[in-house]
Amino acid sequence: MAIDVLDSLQAALDGENAAMYAYSYLGARATAGVEAAMRSAFVSHRTQRDALAGIIVGLKATPHAALPAYSIPSGSASSVALGVENRCCALYANVIDATSSSDAAVRAAAIDALTSCALWATHWSRTTVAFPGLDHEPS
Repeated sequence: MAIDVLDSLQAALDGENAAMYAYSYLGARATAGVEAAMRSAFVSHRTQRDALAGIIVGLKATPHAALPAYSIPSGSASSVALGVENRCCALYANVIDATSSSDAAVRAAAIDALTSCALWATHWSRTTVAFPGLDHEPS
């Protein structure tokens, strides 16, 4: 079943809000060597969240509000951060899938965001995957 563009954008926005929460949580508990990367990842996701909200407003819709709290899985900071990035990659892959040639600006923004998330996933895992976002289901 195909997902429409607005629904995919709202899902990606929800993912960005969760990512910001996760990085805030992780950053507050990070060691000095990881803290700067956590902060940079947070800023990246905040920028992507703001861009998504702007796109959604441009479509004459109201962006979803962030939840007051999100569940943080147990595990090391880098494994939790990797999970965040993999989920965001999958959400942006869904946005790309939902767009058509008439949505070129939205598609380009989603490609840029997926690329950013994939680079962060590589940072946390020290490995790459051929097609980021296609091997993980957004949950």
